[in-house]
Amino acid sequence: MIDISRITYEHYPLNKVLMHRPGEELKAVTEDTLRYFNFAAVPDPEGFQREFDALADAFRQMGSEVVLVNEVLKDDEEAMAYISKRANMTYTRDLALVTPKGGILLGMAIDGRKGDPEMIGRVFDRLGIPRLGQLEPEGLLEGGGISYFRGDTVIVGRCSRTNAAGLQKFEALMKQAGLKRMVTIPCHPGAVHIDGFLVFIDQDLAIVHPPSLDFAPALIKDLETGAVREQMMLDFLNDHDVEMITITEDDGWAAANFVMTRPRHIVGYEWAERVMNEVEKRGGKAIGVPGKELRKGNGGPHCMTCALERGLP
Repeated sequence: MIDISRITYEHYPLNKVLMHRPGEELKAVTEDTLRYFNFAAVPDPEGFQREFDALADAFRQMGSEVVLVNEVLKDDEEAMAYISKRANMTYTRDLALVTPKGGILLGMAIDGRKGDPEMIGRVFDRLGIPRLGQLEPEGLLEGGGISYFRGDTVIVGRCSRTNAAGLQKFEALMKQAGLKRMVTIPCHPGAVHIDGFLVFIDQDLAIVHPPSLDFAPALIKDLETGAVREQMMLDFLNDHDVEMITITEDDGWAAANFVMTRPRHIVGYEWAERVMNEVEKRGGKAIGVPGKELRKGNGGPHCMTCALERGLP
Protein backbone atom coordinates (compact mmCIF):
# COMPACT_ATOMS: atom_id res chain seq x y z
CA MET A 1 0.00 0.00 0.00
CA ILE A 2 1.35 3.41 -1.00
CA ASP A 3 0.67 6.40 1.27
CA ILE A 4 0.76 9.52 -0.92
CA SER A 5 -0.51 11.94 1.72
CA ARG A 6 2.90 13.54 2.46
CA ILE A 7 4.39 13.42 -1.03
CA THR A 8 4.55 17.22 -1.44
CA TYR A 9 6.87 17.57 1.54
CA GLU A 10 10.05 17.31 -0.51
CA HIS A 11 12.23 17.31 2.61
CA TYR A 12 10.51 14.35 4.27
CA PRO A 13 12.14 10.88 4.10
CA LEU A 14 11.78 9.15 0.75
CA ASN A 15 10.14 5.88 1.77
CA LYS A 16 9.44 4.50 -1.70
CA VAL A 17 10.84 5.48 -5.08
CA LEU A 18 9.89 4.27 -8.56
CA MET A 19 12.75 3.31 -10.85
CA HIS A 20 13.13 1.17 -13.96
CA ARG A 21 16.01 -1.23 -14.48
CA PRO A 22 16.91 -0.95 -18.17
CA GLY A 23 16.87 -4.10 -20.26
CA GLU A 24 16.89 -4.95 -23.94
CA GLU A 25 15.49 -1.53 -24.83
CA LEU A 26 19.02 -0.13 -24.57
CA LYS A 27 19.81 -2.00 -27.79
CA ALA A 28 17.44 0.38 -29.56
CA VAL A 29 20.00 3.15 -29.08
CA THR A 30 22.25 3.22 -32.14
CA GLU A 31 24.18 5.93 -33.93
CA ASP A 32 21.09 6.42 -36.09
CA THR A 33 18.66 6.78 -33.15
CA LEU A 34 20.72 8.88 -30.73
CA ARG A 35 18.81 12.07 -31.47
CA TYR A 36 15.43 10.32 -31.39
CA PHE A 37 16.07 8.96 -27.90
CA ASN A 38 18.14 11.98 -26.77
CA PHE A 39 21.21 9.93 -25.87
CA ALA A 40 24.63 11.55 -25.98
CA ALA A 41 26.31 8.31 -27.06
CA VAL A 42 25.52 4.65 -27.60
CA PRO A 43 25.71 2.97 -24.17
CA ASP A 44 27.25 -0.34 -23.24
CA PRO A 45 24.11 -2.15 -21.99
CA GLU A 46 25.90 -4.25 -19.38
CA GLY A 47 27.85 -1.28 -18.05
CA PHE A 48 24.65 0.81 -17.99
CA GLN A 49 22.89 -1.89 -15.97
CA ARG A 50 25.78 -2.25 -13.52
CA GLU A 51 25.77 1.47 -12.82
CA PHE A 52 21.99 1.47 -12.49
CA ASP A 53 22.20 -1.37 -9.98
CA ALA A 54 24.77 0.59 -7.97
CA LEU A 55 22.41 3.56 -7.96
CA ALA A 56 19.46 1.48 -6.80
CA ASP A 57 21.62 -0.08 -4.07
CA ALA A 58 22.62 3.40 -2.88
CA PHE A 59 18.95 4.25 -2.32
CA ARG A 60 18.44 1.04 -0.40
CA GLN A 61 21.47 1.86 1.76
CA MET A 62 19.85 5.21 2.51
CA GLY A 63 16.66 3.47 3.66
CA SER A 64 14.46 3.94 0.58
CA GLU A 65 12.49 1.06 -0.90
CA VAL A 66 13.07 0.80 -4.66
CA VAL A 67 9.97 -0.16 -6.65
CA LEU A 68 10.85 -1.27 -10.18
CA VAL A 69 8.59 -0.59 -13.16
CA ASN A 70 9.61 -3.84 -14.82
CA GLU A 71 8.79 -5.83 -11.68
CA VAL A 72 5.37 -4.24 -11.21
CA LEU A 73 4.45 -4.79 -14.87
CA LYS A 74 6.25 -8.08 -15.45
CA ASP A 75 3.04 -9.99 -16.23
CA ASP A 76 1.65 -7.23 -18.47
CA GLU A 77 2.79 -8.58 -21.84
CA GLU A 78 1.63 -5.53 -23.77
CA ALA A 79 3.48 -3.14 -21.47
CA MET A 80 6.68 -5.18 -21.47
CA ALA A 81 6.63 -5.42 -25.27
CA TYR A 82 6.25 -1.65 -25.47
CA ILE A 83 9.01 -0.95 -22.93
CA SER A 84 11.41 -3.24 -24.80
CA LYS A 85 11.48 -0.64 -27.59
CA ARG A 86 11.57 2.52 -25.44
CA ALA A 87 15.13 3.35 -24.41
CA ASN A 88 14.25 6.23 -22.06
CA MET A 89 12.06 4.39 -19.58
CA THR A 90 14.90 4.53 -17.03
CA TYR A 91 14.18 8.24 -16.57
CA THR A 92 11.00 7.84 -14.54
CA ARG A 93 11.15 11.34 -13.02
CA ASP A 94 10.04 12.96 -16.26
CA LEU A 95 7.10 10.68 -16.90
CA ALA A 96 4.88 11.28 -13.89
CA LEU A 97 4.35 13.15 -10.64
CA VAL A 98 2.56 11.87 -7.56
CA THR A 99 0.33 14.30 -5.65
CA PRO A 100 -1.74 13.80 -2.47
CA LYS A 101 -4.78 13.24 -4.71
CA GLY A 102 -3.18 10.88 -7.21
CA GLY A 103 -0.68 10.63 -10.04
CA ILE A 104 -0.28 13.00 -12.97
CA LEU A 105 1.01 11.59 -16.26
CA LEU A 106 3.20 14.31 -17.72
CA GLY A 107 3.83 15.47 -21.30
CA MET A 108 7.01 14.50 -23.15
CA ALA A 109 8.69 16.93 -25.52
CA ILE A 110 10.97 14.36 -27.16
CA ASP A 111 9.42 12.19 -29.87
CA GLY A 112 11.23 9.14 -28.52
CA ARG A 113 9.38 9.52 -25.22
CA LYS A 114 5.85 10.45 -26.27
CA GLY A 115 3.40 7.86 -24.98
CA ASP A 116 5.79 6.55 -22.31
CA PRO A 117 3.89 8.14 -19.37
CA GLU A 118 1.09 5.62 -19.91
CA MET A 119 3.41 2.89 -18.67
CA ILE A 120 3.71 4.72 -15.36
CA GLY A 121 -0.07 5.04 -15.38
CA ARG A 122 -0.24 1.26 -15.49
CA VAL A 123 2.18 1.10 -12.57
CA PHE A 124 -0.03 3.50 -10.62
CA ASP A 125 -3.04 1.30 -11.35
CA ARG A 126 -1.21 -1.74 -9.98
CA LEU A 127 -0.03 0.13 -6.87
CA GLY A 128 -3.44 1.58 -6.09
CA ILE A 129 -2.49 5.20 -6.87
CA PRO A 130 -5.44 6.94 -8.57
CA ARG A 131 -4.85 8.84 -11.80
CA LEU A 132 -5.50 12.53 -11.22
CA GLY A 133 -4.91 13.58 -14.82
CA GLN A 134 -2.57 13.64 -17.80
CA LEU A 135 -0.94 16.30 -19.96
CA GLU A 136 -0.43 14.44 -23.22
CA PRO A 137 -1.12 14.78 -26.08
CA GLU A 138 -1.28 18.58 -26.20
CA GLY A 139 0.53 19.54 -22.99
CA LEU A 140 4.30 19.51 -22.52
CA LEU A 141 5.91 19.48 -19.07
CA GLU A 142 8.44 16.94 -17.79
CA GLY A 143 9.10 15.89 -14.22
CA GLY A 144 12.69 17.09 -14.16
CA GLY A 145 11.20 20.56 -14.45
CA ILE A 146 9.09 20.21 -11.30
CA SER A 147 9.87 20.36 -7.57
CA TYR A 148 7.72 20.56 -4.48
CA PHE A 149 8.67 22.98 -1.71
CA ARG A 150 7.61 22.72 1.93
CA GLY A 151 4.36 20.92 1.31
CA ASP A 152 2.19 23.65 -0.16
CA THR A 153 4.22 25.00 -3.09
CA VAL A 154 5.15 23.59 -6.48
CA ILE A 155 8.02 25.02 -8.50
CA VAL A 156 8.14 24.52 -12.27
CA GLY A 157 10.51 25.59 -15.00
CA ARG A 158 9.30 27.31 -18.16
CA CYS A 159 11.94 25.90 -20.45
CA SER A 160 12.48 24.30 -23.83
CA ARG A 161 10.44 21.24 -22.88
CA THR A 162 7.28 23.00 -21.72
CA ASN A 163 4.46 24.74 -23.52
CA ALA A 164 1.55 26.94 -22.49
CA ALA A 165 -0.96 24.09 -22.66
CA GLY A 166 1.13 21.93 -20.37
CA LEU A 167 1.63 24.66 -17.79
CA GLN A 168 -2.03 25.65 -17.83
CA LYS A 169 -3.28 22.10 -17.38
CA PHE A 170 -0.65 21.38 -14.73
CA GLU A 171 -1.66 24.46 -12.75
CA ALA A 172 -5.28 23.30 -12.72
CA LEU A 173 -4.23 19.85 -11.51
CA MET A 174 -2.03 21.35 -8.79
CA LYS A 175 -4.99 23.35 -7.51
CA GLN A 176 -7.12 20.20 -7.60
CA ALA A 177 -4.40 18.37 -5.64
CA GLY A 178 -4.52 20.99 -2.88
CA LEU A 179 -1.34 22.94 -3.57
CA LYS A 180 -1.51 26.59 -2.49
CA ARG A 181 1.17 28.24 -4.61
CA MET A 182 2.91 27.75 -7.96
CA VAL A 183 6.27 29.32 -8.76
CA THR A 184 7.24 29.35 -12.43
CA ILE A 185 10.92 29.91 -13.21
CA PRO A 186 11.82 31.24 -16.68
CA CYS A 187 14.81 29.29 -17.94
CA HIS A 188 17.68 30.28 -20.18
CA PRO A 189 17.06 29.45 -23.86
CA GLY A 190 17.96 25.82 -24.37
CA ALA A 191 17.66 24.90 -20.68
CA VAL A 192 15.95 21.56 -20.20
CA HIS A 193 14.94 21.01 -16.56
CA ILE A 194 15.30 22.88 -13.29
CA ASP A 195 16.85 19.83 -11.61
CA GLY A 196 20.02 20.76 -13.45
CA PHE A 197 20.35 23.92 -11.37
CA LEU A 198 17.98 23.76 -8.37
CA VAL A 199 17.50 20.72 -6.12
CA PHE A 200 16.27 20.87 -2.52
CA ILE A 201 18.04 18.56 -0.08
CA ASP A 202 16.32 19.88 3.05
CA GLN A 203 13.60 22.43 3.71
CA ASP A 204 16.30 25.06 4.24
CA LEU A 205 19.13 23.79 2.00
CA ALA A 206 19.42 23.55 -1.77
CA ILE A 207 22.02 22.86 -4.43
CA VAL A 208 21.94 25.82 -6.79
CA HIS A 209 23.60 27.12 -9.93
CA PRO A 210 23.00 30.87 -9.36
CA PRO A 211 23.38 32.12 -12.96
CA SER A 212 20.54 29.84 -14.01
CA LEU A 213 18.23 31.45 -11.44
CA ASP A 214 19.25 35.00 -12.28
CA PHE A 215 17.84 35.06 -15.80
CA ALA A 216 14.46 36.74 -15.27
CA PRO A 217 11.87 37.07 -12.48
CA ALA A 218 9.89 34.02 -11.43
CA LEU A 219 6.11 34.19 -11.54
CA ILE A 220 4.57 33.42 -8.14
CA LYS A 221 0.86 32.60 -8.20
CA ASP A 222 -1.48 32.05 -5.27
CA LEU A 223 -3.59 29.12 -6.47
CA GLU A 224 -6.42 29.98 -4.07
CA THR A 225 -6.88 33.67 -4.91
CA GLY A 226 -5.25 33.87 -8.33
CA ALA A 227 -3.01 36.73 -7.19
CA VAL A 228 0.27 36.94 -9.10
CA ARG A 229 3.56 38.63 -8.34
CA GLU A 230 7.11 38.50 -9.68
CA GLN A 231 10.37 37.94 -7.80
CA MET A 232 13.87 36.83 -8.68
CA MET A 233 14.26 33.21 -7.61
CA LEU A 234 17.44 33.81 -5.65
CA ASP A 235 15.57 36.44 -3.63
CA PHE A 236 12.69 34.00 -3.12
CA LEU A 237 15.09 31.43 -1.68
CA ASN A 238 16.74 34.01 0.55
CA ASP A 239 13.37 35.25 1.79
CA HIS A 240 12.50 31.66 2.76
CA ASP A 241 15.83 31.23 4.59
CA VAL A 242 17.11 28.58 2.20
CA GLU A 243 20.88 28.17 2.39
CA MET A 244 22.47 27.50 -0.98
CA ILE A 245 25.35 25.21 -1.89
CA THR A 246 26.38 26.84 -5.14
CA ILE A 247 27.86 24.92 -8.04
CA THR A 248 29.82 25.81 -11.15
CA GLU A 249 30.83 23.90 -14.26
CA ASP A 250 33.99 22.88 -12.39
CA ASP A 251 31.88 20.61 -10.16
CA GLY A 252 31.18 18.33 -13.11
CA TRP A 253 28.21 17.40 -15.24
CA ALA A 254 24.87 17.06 -13.39
CA ALA A 255 26.45 18.26 -10.13
CA ALA A 256 23.06 19.50 -8.86
CA ASN A 257 21.24 16.32 -9.87
CA PHE A 258 21.18 14.68 -6.44
CA VAL A 259 18.25 12.94 -4.76
CA MET A 260 17.39 13.59 -1.13
CA THR A 261 16.44 10.39 0.69
CA ARG A 262 15.97 12.19 4.00
CA PRO A 263 17.07 15.68 5.10
CA ARG A 264 20.70 16.21 4.04
CA HIS A 265 21.09 12.58 2.97
CA ILE A 266 21.73 12.49 -0.75
CA VAL A 267 22.60 10.23 -3.67
CA GLY A 268 24.26 11.48 -6.85
CA TYR A 269 27.17 11.06 -9.23
CA GLU A 270 30.51 10.35 -7.61
CA TRP A 271 32.44 13.09 -9.38
CA ALA A 272 30.51 15.87 -7.60
CA GLU A 273 32.82 15.44 -4.61
CA ARG A 274 32.80 19.06 -3.49
CA VAL A 275 29.00 19.11 -3.30
CA MET A 276 28.98 15.92 -1.24
CA ASN A 277 31.65 17.30 1.07
CA GLU A 278 29.63 20.48 1.59
CA VAL A 279 26.58 18.44 2.57
CA GLU A 280 28.57 16.32 5.01
CA LYS A 281 30.03 19.48 6.56
CA ARG A 282 26.44 20.39 7.37
CA GLY A 283 25.79 17.13 9.18
CA GLY A 284 24.55 15.17 6.19
CA LYS A 285 25.51 12.00 4.39
CA ALA A 286 26.27 11.53 0.71
CA ILE A 287 26.70 8.51 -1.54
CA GLY A 288 28.27 8.96 -4.95
CA VAL A 289 27.78 6.39 -7.70
CA PRO A 290 29.57 5.88 -11.02
CA GLY A 291 27.91 7.34 -14.09
CA LYS A 292 30.21 6.83 -17.07
CA GLU A 293 27.50 4.89 -18.89
CA LEU A 294 24.42 6.37 -17.23
CA ARG A 295 25.30 9.89 -18.32
CA LYS A 296 25.13 8.78 -21.96
CA GLY A 297 21.36 8.96 -21.56
CA ASN A 298 21.65 12.67 -20.69
CA GLY A 299 20.24 12.11 -17.22
CA GLY A 300 21.40 12.03 -13.62
CA PRO A 301 20.21 10.13 -10.54
CA HIS A 302 17.42 12.64 -9.90
CA CYS A 303 16.12 11.97 -13.41
CA MET A 304 15.92 8.23 -12.70
CA THR A 305 13.62 8.52 -9.69
CA CYS A 306 9.90 9.16 -9.31
CA ALA A 307 9.00 9.69 -5.65
CA LEU A 308 6.07 7.51 -4.59
CA GLU A 309 5.87 7.89 -0.82
CA ARG A 310 7.37 10.11 1.85
CA GLY A 311 7.31 9.36 5.56
CA LEU A 312 7.17 11.46 8.69
CA PRO A 313 10.28 13.54 9.47
